[in-house]
Amino acid sequence: MQAEQRKPPELLKAVEEVRARLRVPPPRFEVRVGSKAPTFSSSYIDKEITVPGYWREFSREHLHGFLGHEHKHCTVDGYPGSYIEGKRCQAVLMAAYGLQAEEAKRALNALFDAIINTRLHEEGFAIREALNVWVKRFPFTEGTVYHVLQILHKRLIGTAIPPSGFESQVEYRPEFEELLRCVRELVREGDRMQERKNADTVAKAAYYLYSMAAVREAPSEGECRDGGEPVPEDQKAKVAEIAQQAGLDAAQLKDLLGDPGVSIEEARELLAEAAKGIARTEIWRSLRGFESASSGSGRSVAEPYARKWRGHDVSKLEPLSVALHKDDPARWREKAKRSFVTVEQPSSDSGFEEVVVLLDRSGSTERIYGGRTVLSYEKDAAISAVGFARKENGIPVSLIWFDSDARVEVARGKHHMRIAEEIAAMRPGGGTNLGSAIRECVRLNPKRALIAIVTDGEVAQGSFSPILKLSGQNRVVCAVVSPEIEKNTLVSDASGKATIIHVTPDQAGRTAMKLLKTFVK
Repeated sequence: MQAEQRKPPELLKAVEEVRARLRVPPPRFEVRVGSKAPTFSSSYIDKEITVPGYWREFSREHLHGFLGHEHKHCTVDGYPGSYIEGKRCQAVLMAAYGLQAEEAKRALNALFDAIINTRLHEEGFAIREALNVWVKRFPFTEGTVYHVLQILHKRLIGTAIPPSGFESQVEYRPEFEELLRCVRELVREGDRMQERKNADTVAKAAYYLYSMAAVREAPSEGECRDGGEPVPEDQKAKVAEIAQQAGLDAAQLKDLLGDPGVSIEEARELLAEAAKGIARTEIWRSLRGFESASSGSGRSVAEPYARKWRGHDVSKLEPLSVALHKDDPARWREKAKRSFVTVEQPSSDSGFEEVVVLLDRSGSTERIYGGRTVLSYEKDAAISAVGFARKENGIPVSLIWFDSDARVEVARGKHHMRIAEEIAAMRPGGGTNLGSAIRECVRLNPKRALIAIVTDGEVAQGSFSPILKLSGQNRVVCAVVSPEIEKNTLVSDASGKATIIHVTPDQAGRTAMKLLKTFVK
């Protein structure tokens, strides 16, 4: 434990002045002075901000800049905003670009600093002048991550650093302009006050920043070192869930946890438990989501969302919207539900007799989309289909995996929770042979089935058509996870022949399902 000094009144006054100046009120973290602290830092775990013993050497305005920076790390318009969100961005960066946990943390810290300092500059803090003083106190080594950060500051807010050959090389690279574009996009994203960040853009920007560094060395004295502590025991399950959704393996989860006491086997068990937990959550959500459609001819799945407050029921108000816009009721939101997909029944009397899920686990599903793998959205959609079967008087479920080949994993099983857990634990790999999966489905010969093809849609042209030859009162639903749905091969093949559901992330990172086209006889 670092030696702690008594908190002087003038420091406490500066903290309150900064809190009052920030556009978005930050959570109230304890502020302490660490006589041996190398720099300013914030800790989500301990809920405290540490000020170094030399803080008096800075002018009032510069001190405001540094204190504003640490508080902005913890606000909803700052980055990462919360401990878990920081871990989620770290996991996505590790999954998408193969960085080790320490490399990812360092890249993210530099990126978050660039975003936060740009926002502080826009809010009127003297952060540009404060950073000029900081770099004089803690000079950078040419070519390091810390140097790349200072080049970003120079372009974004006009700080003064001496020109160098490395700076010229960095600015000449096309990815530097892309990095600047990403940072500006993330700065503007802060205006939306979203607790969940755009992890795809964050990961891309952090990777650009890290890859431009020509020198790999230990962090400099003036560099941000937040987030280096091991994951607390009470947060490990949540971090394992994040790792599972990002597609990390046991070795990567162990690295992400930062705890040398965690073995590979323990990390593997954490991932397995996370998979089961995701399965239970999604199947429960699907069970609660099914509500009778007004026509009585189908099932409607509803999801919660926030809409503009109608001014009637105060109990429905979203507290965060009120806290952020105390004096503007027009921006207050209330809780509501909306239908996001209706599954048609094949007849008005008895409905489906079984559900058949064809689930794509090809290598292309490892791609990151909305901060998670494509496969994680597929799993959510597939588990929702299992939940539908359980809701429909426990009708049986058949599960067919497909990658380069296909296999019937479950044939007309009724152990719905176990099937959901198997889906949640599935790992990707191989090609995309939808045709093989459809042949397996034809062999099962379903007659009154909801047949759900869950995939990223990157399939061979014409591979969908054979399923239409099945006899009986079947309904085919294609649940497609794709950011470019209009260019998707399966959507093109199935258009007008099957129900098409577009599976996407919503603003909170959950799985949203939007009905695009209905079945055409």
